[in-house]
Amino acid sequence: MPRVFYYTEQNEEFRTNATRLRPLLRGKGVHELLKLYNSSLSTTNFEILVLTYTKVIEYVSQTVIQQDLINSATKKLFSPKALNPDANYILELSEIFEGNRNNQKDYASIKLTIETCCDLNEIVRIAPRFLKFTNKLTSSSKETEIVKAYEEVANAISNTRNMFAHAKTNYDNKGMECPTDQLQEFTTCLDVLSQQVIRWFAKEHEDNRVI
Repeated sequence: MPRVFYYTEQNEEFRTNATRLRPLLRGKGVHELLKLYNSSLSTTNFEILVLTYTKVIEYVSQTVIQQDLINSATKKLFSPKALNPDANYILELSEIFEGNRNNQKDYASIKLTIETCCDLNEIVRIAPRFLKFTNKLTSSSKETEIVKAYEEVANAISNTRNMFAHAKTNYDNKGMECPTDQLQEFTTCLDVLSQQVIRWFAKEHEDNRVI
């Protein structure tokens, strides 16, 4: 699948090389995000591509995490219990903030971002063999199967990025690193997911974007 997006700094456009198919992406944080994404266009090195696409996902993850916290806390504060909070209510509210801290961690932040911003159906036909649950996704897949696919993709991104970022002779594999012979397909999938993440970020109101 060709990577057809490019960025022109003069007019801040994110478009295809043929015809503009979507509104221009611009505003707070978008310039930096597109610049980061487009740094991948000059290389075919799979290691660099994995690291760059993961950086794109992580750039947006802070906005996703903040939005998740605000939505969860708002729902809790709308509860009738908020008018007369007891100990259990306070503890439940505390758990929301504790969960948010957990979302800041590597795998959790990637997983939440992929779940929020991406449609895995867009990568099913190009997914490498080691993404077994993703390969099996169909329009009639059950919710449990979809959840497993998102977990699988997030693990693969996190594990493969860490394998390259912390490369050393005694590196301990976690089990979902992309096999060397499937890296081309995997980076193609990451490219598609990165584009989805960028579009999600650009559609968010500027006040909601964390940069």
